[in-house]
Parts: sequence; C-alpha cells; structure tokens
Amino acid sequence: MKVLKYSFITITFAILLLCLSIAYFLKAASPTYMGEVKTKFLKDKVEVLYDNNGIPHIYAQNRKDLMFTLGRVIASERLFQMDVHRRVGRGELSEVFGNKTIGFDKLSRTIGFKRNSEVHIENSKKDGIFNQQMWDDLENFYSGVNSFIDEGNLPIEFKLLGYTPKKFEPIDAYAFTGYMGYSFSRAIKADMFFSDLKSNVKYAIYNQMRLEIEKNFKISNSSVKTTVDNTLWELIDLPRVNGYGVFEGSNSWVLGPNKTKSGSALLANDPHISYSLPGIWFEAHLNTPDFNLYGNFLPLVPFAAIGHNSNYAWAVTMSKIDDGDVYKEKLNEDATKVMYKNNWIDLKTHKEKIKVKGAQDQILTVKETPHGPLLDEMIKEKGFSFKWVFSLPNNYALNAFYETNHAKNMEEFKKALSLGASPGLNISYADSKGNIGWWIYGRIPKRPEHIDSHLVLRGDDGSAEYDEYYSFKDNPHIENPEEGFIVTANARMKVTGDHIAGMWEPSDRHDTINKIISGKEKWSIEETKELQSSSKNIHWEIIRKLLVDSILPNELDTDIEKNAYLKVKEWNMDSSIKSTGASIFHMWVRKTRFHLFDEIEVEKRKKYCKFASSWESFKRLIHDPKSDIWDRPSTPDQESRDDIFRVAFKDAVLWGTKKWGNDIKKWQWGDIHHLTFPHPLGAVKPLNYLFNVGPLKVAGKFNTINNMKSPGCDGEFEVKSGPSVRRIIDFSDPSISYNTLPLGNSGHIFSPFYANELKNYINGTYRKQFINRRDVERNLYSMQVFTP
Repeated sequence: MKVLKYSFITITFAILLLCLSIAYFLKAASPTYMGEVKTKFLKDKVEVLYDNNGIPHIYAQNRKDLMFTLGRVIASERLFQMDVHRRVGRGELSEVFGNKTIGFDKLSRTIGFKRNSEVHIENSKKDGIFNQQMWDDLENFYSGVNSFIDEGNLPIEFKLLGYTPKKFEPIDAYAFTGYMGYSFSRAIKADMFFSDLKSNVKYAIYNQMRLEIEKNFKISNSSVKTTVDNTLWELIDLPRVNGYGVFEGSNSWVLGPNKTKSGSALLANDPHISYSLPGIWFEAHLNTPDFNLYGNFLPLVPFAAIGHNSNYAWAVTMSKIDDGDVYKEKLNEDATKVMYKNNWIDLKTHKEKIKVKGAQDQILTVKETPHGPLLDEMIKEKGFSFKWVFSLPNNYALNAFYETNHAKNMEEFKKALSLGASPGLNISYADSKGNIGWWIYGRIPKRPEHIDSHLVLRGDDGSAEYDEYYSFKDNPHIENPEEGFIVTANARMKVTGDHIAGMWEPSDRHDTINKIISGKEKWSIEETKELQSSSKNIHWEIIRKLLVDSILPNELDTDIEKNAYLKVKEWNMDSSIKSTGASIFHMWVRKTRFHLFDEIEVEKRKKYCKFASSWESFKRLIHDPKSDIWDRPSTPDQESRDDIFRVAFKDAVLWGTKKWGNDIKKWQWGDIHHLTFPHPLGAVKPLNYLFNVGPLKVAGKFNTINNMKSPGCDGEFEVKSGPSVRRIIDFSDPSISYNTLPLGNSGHIFSPFYANELKNYINGTYRKQFINRRDVERNLYSMQVFTP
C-alpha cells in the first residue's frame, strides 16, 4: 500500500510539475503590447496602437517600416500558425508531425503548390507583370517575421515539438495561395465519387443524386468508370480534421444607396471556413501618410484578403466554379509513357525529398502528364491525373491581392481582379460613391458541351480535351443592378449560364437572404447585424409541412412520439441552443436523407451526404413522392416518400430517447449541435484539453444564414465550419464599422485577446472597427513603439 501511495504522489507531482512548466512557457512566450522595441531594420519610428480588442493599428512613415512591423506583430501573435501554413504550402508537415502527415505532404508536392508558384514568379517577370514594390513588401514583411524568430521568444508549440522555425521567404506566401485554391476546389473528391456512383446505380437515380439534373443526357465516351478511394478521401480531409483551416463557403451582400436607411452603400460579409485555433484571420489596420487600410489578413500574406478604407470595401466568398478535372490516363507497362490524343508521349518526372520526423526521408517521384500530375503516390488505383487552373502559367494571384489593396476606384479594383487564375472567388464590392458590384475572380474553363466536368474524364483519346478559359471580362458579373442589391452565397447566380460548370452550395442561404432583403425597402446597420447572425432558412417551412403532414395521429404509438411530433409541429423555425423542436426536426431530416439514399452502401452514403448535391437532391425529391428512389431495396415492400418520412421519424425519436431519455424538454439543440476549435496539437490526447477550445453549444445550422456546418447524415451534429468573421461596413461613416471574430486576434493562451470575442461571436453581437486615429486613441488598450 505504501508503494502505491508513494507512486500516486510521485505521478501527481510529475503531472503538476509538467502543467506548471507548460504554463510557465506559455506565459513567457505571450506577446507584449507596450513598451519600446529597438531594431536595426527601421528607418523611422513606428507606433503600434492596440485597441481594446487587441487589434493593432500600425502607424509608420514609410512602406518599408510598415511591412516590417506588420510581420513582427503578426509573428508575435501567430508564429506557429504561420509555420504550419508555410509547411502546408511547401509539403513539409511531416518534418515536424511525423508519418501521420506524409500523405498530405505527397499531395502538396504532387499538385505542386510551391513548384507552380516558382513558375508563376518567373513568368511574371517575362510577362512584365512582376511588381517590384509588391516583392519588396513581401521581403520586408518576412524580415519582420524573421527578426522575431531571432529574438528567440518562441511559442510553446515549438518547444513541445522540439524545433526552431526556419526563416520565412516570399515563396511561402505564393505557395499558401495554392493551398487556398486547393481547399476551394472539390474536383478530386467529387469527380471520382460521382463516376463511381454513375457506375453502380440506375441512370435515373444517379441523375436525381446529382447537384443539378442532367437535362440533355447523351451517351459519351469522354468519361470513365472508377471507384471511391478511401485513402484519397481521408487525405483530402486531413487539413480540416487537424485544424489547418479549410475554406468552405460564405455569405456576402452589398446594398446600394437606395436600399439603405443611411443613403450610402453597405457591405456585409461572413466567409465560412473550417474552425481552427487560432482562427484563420489576423485583423490589423495599416497607415502611412499615403496609405490607409483596415483588413483581415491570412497570417502568411501581408496583403489583406478582405478589407476596407474610407473609399471602398470588398468581400470574398467561394465562387464554387468547377476549375479542375480528374483524368484517367493510359500508361505503358513501366509507367514511363502516357497516351495522349492516341499517341504515346514521355511522362515528365522529378524527385522530391520529404523529411519525416522520427523516420527515414522519403523520396517522392512526381510524374506529369499533359493534363497534370499523376496521383499514383497517394491512392491505390493508378493512372489518375489532375488538371487545375492554379497550374496555369499566368496565375498571378498575389499580384491581384496586392492591387486590390491599392486600388483608387472601381475600375482599378476590377483590373486587379483580372490578374489571377486561382483561387476561385466571388468578390463583392461597395464604395463611397454608391457603387456596388460582384465579379467571379479566377479562370473558368471553356469545356465542350459533351464533357461532364463532374465525372472522371478519358485522358487517352483526346475526347475530353480543352485548353481555353474565359477572360475576366466574360466571367459572370453584376454592377449597380436596378434592384439595388447583390447577394452571393456560393449558389449558382442567375447570370451564370448553364455553360459554366460549378460545384455550387445549396441555394438555401442565397434564397433566404435574397427574399428577406427584397422584403424590406431600406436597411440599417442594426437590421443587417440581426440578419447576418440569424438562423433562418426559408425552405424549412416547406420541408416541415411535408414531414408533419405525412403522419396521422393514430400512427403515433407512444407519448414520447406524440410529444416529439407536437414539438416539430409547433417549432418556430429558430435553431436556438435550447430549442427541442430544432433537435427533432433536424434529426428527422437527417434520418430521412440516410434512408432516401440507401441505393448506395452505408460508407459511400456517409460520403455522399457531405456533398452539397445530397441536400439539393433531397429538396427536389420531397416534391416527387412516388419516385423510385424512395423505395428501399432492403425491404420487399414498395415504399413511398411518406413511408420513409414515418420510418425516419420513429428512428429520430428512438435516437433522441437513447441520447436524452424520455423527457422531451431535455432534448435541446445545443446538446448535439456543438463546436470545438481544434489546434494542430490538439489532435493528440491529452494536449486537446490544453490547446482546443470547446465543445461549445451553438445555435444555427448548415444551410441557414448563420451557417454552422455539421456535414453528413449520421451521428451527432458536430460543427466543423462556420463564419470565420462577420463584418459590416456602411459608407455613411466608414471610419466606424462592425465586426466579430470567433475567438480573438491572438494565438497565445495567456494573451487577453486569445478568446475575448467568443461570447460576442456565439451570441451574434459585434464590436467596432476604427480607421481614424482619434477613435483608436479613445478606445486604446496600449501602445508599443518600434524605433531604429
């Protein structure tokens, strides 16, 4: 007994000592927000004013000092995140995380985020696009980052993983834009899945399960059969699972002066990104005598991805353009040649060394076809290649970022957008002159009519070739429309013709926002706030009525079923945390979808339910009650839509009973609809308790305006992505705008700005953003001065 007692004391003391050590290192590495910092890199004094929410307002006398200080400030708050993002772009995660990330490193190197970026830089010099000032900004920014590394006050993540970050350089920003574009594209996953689906179900069912019905079906030899590769699927999902940040969707709308109570243009935007810790955006205000910009920055890039000043504001959502295609290639026996347009040609090859922590280096052989790189090193089935617009030689995405930050008017802003090919974006715009606009940014493929871009294409005989892309001026766009507003929420826009292929998000958010804005003559900032954080979906009323009408009172066997039925029937359509009607409705719908798509096996069904097409298909099919797809192959009876609704209702009630018991009042939405902010180190227990934040009960739902996305049609509603920032700018007074981040601006646990905005975010409330120094000083937290 004494031995056990002393062992327990020893273990307890060791754990306590470890916790104290971690706390000490966390506290020691926390950023400072005041005092004087001397550095040899500056020409003049720079003042950094931190407002009460920890947002740095950087006042410099010249561009060089501004960029250096921005790099220094972001590094002090987000250095580990910056290093992870750099490694994602370079394919160097395994150097610090070991074998578990080797697959993604292979994917990054094969697709060539960094390799293609190097080509883009060289081609920009040949094409006369190279911007020396932009390059200087990148170098000065990274000088600030590297000077912070040299100071040695590194975050605890580096100590736990046992390494010191290498110096950053401009290519890191370029390569990360490749990862951004990849996270926007769904082509690899979708093309292979739907080719497999088409091969294994009746054509009529396959057509119903598509995102958009194939109206003029023609038997074509341009596509091929394939199978779903679980290895590839898991590989593609790795960044989302491990908290690296993946772009998912977004809402944005702009209102012209005739649609606002202020009489000025207004912009609202909430980009949807997979949750991570820290969040994806770093917020900062930059000022020199001839430059003033308030922006949200990807920490690795010194040019705001979304931002505003006193003259104009812009927002981003994913365009969801289908900008990539998977091809099935025909290779010779030793895989040195590929057949292209019925001729054998040599594969281009090169080797890359991947360093792996705790293991031997791995040599990756990348093989290139005329369509793009082979994916053979990542998946079991061989001979698939990936053609993608990011690889186009004239993709100058960073130039576009830079120029949008420096535009003087709407025409200059549009010119900036014409420079890039990827990532595929919707860009919304509003300015002080009352202009509003929306453009698709990125190259859109010109595919021949017979090519179905949602399937794997033949690579050997030339039947599925295309080499042309629409110019920016021919991309879908809207400028100053007669109705006075523009809504974009990742759905197909009316002006986007059928000739353009996309992997659009469901229409719910777009339809809901559009209807609500149309229904009110003029909008205020406060009304916009309420709309932006609401949990509305105009399609739910229709779905709920069909569900409720399918059940007759005598079919309810128990008091629990009767109570559950009444909760849904009386539900107010608000998915609030304490709502029981929301819990039963959403589980009822989820169980319905799971039964509806039982033509495919369970594991494939779970994958299919994560595609937007599964929701669009469900919305179509509920209006076709006698469709063959409602019949369950596993039973001898012929089921109709209402039969499936009834089965799904009983399944939902049974699930709720097992989860919460017999008291319906306890079946609250927040108990199954929860959110965790994952840190890359939080994937390993017990570090999840230290680095992750959550689980938290949250309102909203996938396909509502407050788009809390819990993909799939099985299990609990674990939220994976949602609004990464909510922002509103009204040009009646752009000096004060409104914003909220999910957590805070800092990545350090002991910083006061680590999770200071969490309550506001969950509750849908906002804080002010300032671009006038007078307002910053009135809301000052501290000042830090950098001197030569």
